[in-house]
Amino acid sequence: MSLQTIEQAFQQEVADQIQLLASGTDRYAVLTPFRFGDGDELVIVLKRVGHKWILTDEAHTYMHLSYHTNHNAWQRGVRGTLIAHALLEFQVKDCQGELIREVDERQFGEALCDFIQALLQIAHARFLSRERYRSPFLADFRTWLARLIPEERRSFDWADPRKDPQKRYKIDCYVKGLVQPFFIHALNSNEKTQSATIALQQFKGWGQPFRAVGIFRDQSKIKRVVLEQFSEVCPQQFGHWGTDRERIEEYVRTAIRPPASLP
Repeated sequence: MSLQTIEQAFQQEVADQIQLLASGTDRYAVLTPFRFGDGDELVIVLKRVGHKWILTDEAHTYMHLSYHTNHNAWQRGVRGTLIAHALLEFQVKDCQGELIREVDERQFGEALCDFIQALLQIAHARFLSRERYRSPFLADFRTWLARLIPEERRSFDWADPRKDPQKRYKIDCYVKGLVQPFFIHALNSNEKTQSATIALQQFKGWGQPFRAVGIFRDQSKIKRVVLEQFSEVCPQQFGHWGTDRERIEEYVRTAIRPPASLP
């Protein structure tokens, strides 16, 4: 495959802003619009090793974690479990601190989606204690939706069973019984917003029509570039869970009302 073909595969599967910069023989820096929570760029390199292409972070992700969290703290306990799960789910190998994802059968776009999600989830480990503090928002969100939407019409942490059997691109709440699928995302961090962006971008790449809404715990806490990326795939948003609750409920009740011809 030519460099242009690989770049187009990345752009079609992930985002139009993906670029490849040559930095040696069969070695390219992959520039993406995605960032760690503190604004630092993801380090991703595409290179050929023998007869295979691989994506590597060249050990940058763990180094980035070490700036904020003691190495022993994120290698054990719940953080360690979260990291191990991300590696397993997205087929990423930890080679003495260097994270590597092989490109299978020239599926460059799919491999890059997986690699980005893995890096973001691993970086998310350092916010674990903060997320525990924020967790009432996610619990309240689900309780609220469970009251608002009948059980048979909703599915939490949903993934397309046919196109995504490994559940890599999850939707917080999928509402059934409509002309187009309706996706609801609860957003309480930069990492969560980026993951939702990737998932919705993937559905667009599949040509799957949908409607979506993003409900933020507090949109003012989200970095501008992260919010801009999310807005490209989900223009319908509510910026504050606490102050917008009545408007959110009115919108969702109207949005989930099935047409008269549907059960």
